[in-house]
Amino acid sequence: MKARQRSSGPLRVLHVGVGNRGLWPLESCTPDAGFVPAALCDVRESALREARERTGLPESVCYENYTEALARSGPEIDCIIICAPTIFHVPYASQAVEAGIPVLVEKGMGPDWASARALTTITSDRGGKVCVVQNYRYNRLERTIRRALTEPSHPAHPGAVHLVSYAQQRVRPEPRTLTYPFASVWDMSCHHFDNLAFWFGPIASMTAQGWRPSWSAYSYDNNTTAHIRFESKVRGDYIHTHDAARASLRWLRTSVIGSRIVRALASIPRSTAWRIHHVAYVEKR
Repeated sequence: MKARQRSSGPLRVLHVGVGNRGLWPLESCTPDAGFVPAALCDVRESALREARERTGLPESVCYENYTEALARSGPEIDCIIICAPTIFHVPYASQAVEAGIPVLVEKGMGPDWASARALTTITSDRGGKVCVVQNYRYNRLERTIRRALTEPSHPAHPGAVHLVSYAQQRVRPEPRTLTYPFASVWDMSCHHFDNLAFWFGPIASMTAQGWRPSWSAYSYDNNTTAHIRFESKVRGDYIHTHDAARASLRWLRTSVIGSRIVRALASIPRSTAWRIHHVAYVEKR
């Protein structure tokens, strides 16, 4: 793989997947942050149209086919950000590595362990650069919770924590691309496990089970429970579902039991995205 010469200014980005979860890179990749959108790719024309309006890019650098986007925009880009469904992460990132282009892939890295290992192998063999991003831990809410847990002077500090409960009851009745085993773990629980590791340190052990109700539209287990033991001695119970009974149960709820207090750190209605419904304390910076 030949070394690529990059531009001297902000990194020029090919954004792959520009709707839904693909919006945050478009919002974050600004010249001040060292990035600038250079090309767009999405299978949905409506998503491309909205992204063009957002970025001001011409239709000539917008593509519905990834291979075409890579071939035609390759000389004009410095890196690729992939926010397509998880099942496409490994093949898309592998193509980028083969082309000698650094790539950032949104979680999950792949749809299974073997695919993830295959991507690391080709990246190592070609001397490529692939980064898998876990972006929830950088949100204001997650950073605030970390401060509350680690800083004794924080007004919401619960003391020495020995138990955490983390639950998301989600309504997602249509599987869409989550049609492979343990898809909900690779697609969503990985965020939650990374949050928990961010707050309490490395996980020492975990016992988990998956299940699906008989009436579920999913072919594989799409709900997960786990008991987690952290190296810090904190114990955690975890639940995530895609089969919540009604939209009003679509919550992310985190609570801890510490030496000072039982604290419900965050309880958020997912139907209103990241709006904070009830929280002990959230910093505004």
